[in-house]
Amino acid sequence: MMQSPTTPKVMHRDYRAGVAQLILPEPDGSISVNLWQRGGVTPAAGNYQPILDFFARFLPDTLSREHVLKYLAHLVQHPGEKIEHGVIITGGYGTGKNTLYRIVTSIFGIKNARELDGVELGEDYTARLVDTQILMIEEAHHGERLEVFEKTKELLTNEFYYAHDKYVRRFRGRTPRGIFLTSNDAAPMVLPRGDRRWFVCATPETPETEEEKKANRAFFKQLYDLLDRDDSAVAAFAEYLRTLSLEGFNAKGAPPMTKAKEVATEESRTPIAQMLAELIHAGGIPFHRDVMSVPEVIHALKTSTWADNLERLNPKKAARAMQDLGARKVNMEGDDHMEMVIGPGKRMYPWAIRNVARWRAATREELKAEAARPVTEQLVADLSETRLKKMMQEAARKASA
Repeated sequence: MMQSPTTPKVMHRDYRAGVAQLILPEPDGSISVNLWQRGGVTPAAGNYQPILDFFARFLPDTLSREHVLKYLAHLVQHPGEKIEHGVIITGGYGTGKNTLYRIVTSIFGIKNARELDGVELGEDYTARLVDTQILMIEEAHHGERLEVFEKTKELLTNEFYYAHDKYVRRFRGRTPRGIFLTSNDAAPMVLPRGDRRWFVCATPETPETEEEKKANRAFFKQLYDLLDRDDSAVAAFAEYLRTLSLEGFNAKGAPPMTKAKEVATEESRTPIAQMLAELIHAGGIPFHRDVMSVPEVIHALKTSTWADNLERLNPKKAARAMQDLGARKVNMEGDDHMEMVIGPGKRMYPWAIRNVARWRAATREELKAEAARPVTEQLVADLSETRLKKMMQEAARKASA
């Protein structure tokens, strides 16, 4: 068989959701094998109302519910087209996050909807993050780990991701077409301000009273009895998604802002970022300027009244806190951070903490002028030692609360 000229011999692997062919031609003339296989239920007319009732209970906020339904509908209607944002669902225990995953797996098939434990996002082995149509991440808790956000950003924006596994060489895998992440934390990962890659919604709180618990158990028992009986309800729901209008849904743009995302963004700040935000708001030295360096920020933090409350500071942690607040390196030259001479024997790598777009497009002369902008007498008067100390103490109280 291997010697036969009619037997295709592939040189690559790929995962092309929605493409029925097993053997795929590549632009360079070679051929690859398609790992995607059709799975899940076959959409069919029927009663899908019980599943819509679940979503109404699971996501009572209308905007959140409609967006998640259209997200699922896009995955059904355009299986090969990537949605460039993911869905984070936060909320208490027993509110239906596992039920959502069961429904999604039934629609797309276990081979195409892969469940991961949240801890896997932070691990070095990344093969399970690629070559799947939908990635469903359960119980993620990554606090201040910005590298986890950066990893998910690559998975959400790029067509391919270079992954590796134990005893497996680094390889190019196709990224998921959609990603769901659930957590009991309001802020399961760092979400920088201005993030365009995650839609965040919240389920109701965990039922507390006996009456609420009883009603909750009764609802899910009835739903699971239906799902255990056969696939008719899920098939009907898949048919509903197949015909649902996608008007207003943008697979390539930023998702809508929600109250849940505002909460997640605020609570995902590291302690350093929280303190830095207060210093920037106060406007003291060096934050009277838009352009500064990481060492200047570290000095400002260490000399503030919060110094005793800070964990050990280093440039990497300070830079992450600055990024979390929207600051960015300015005047990038290729992949390098530009070095700028601003005085005799004084060099700096400039960052913009405000008006980022303006300063990233600025000339060297403009950057130097801003980085060397002197402190005015009015600023000194406004930030007298007594007043500044009072402001810092109040900011520290807010941060600790």
